[in-house]
Amino acid sequence: MVDRLVGLSVAADLRCSWEWLAPFPRLTELTFETPLPDIDVSSLRHVFSLRTLRLPAAARVVGAEMLPPAVEIIRTG
Repeated sequence: MVDRLVGLSVAADLRCSWEWLAPFPRLTELTFETPLPDIDVSSLRHVFSLRTLRLPAAARVVGAEMLPPAVEIIRTG
């Protein structure tokens, strides 16, 4: 099952590490929805397959500079 997940949408209202996504070798697209004013994406640097990251337009993004250059951040909403 772990090798089948290619896209994921996460609604979160807590600050946490996203390192638990690292074992998904085909996860290429990730969408976050959150009411929080900021979101720390630095732990996503361990998700080597990630290519597209969708984040709320209103959220302040922390740690984006730690992501691989292949990751495209798209602001939504």
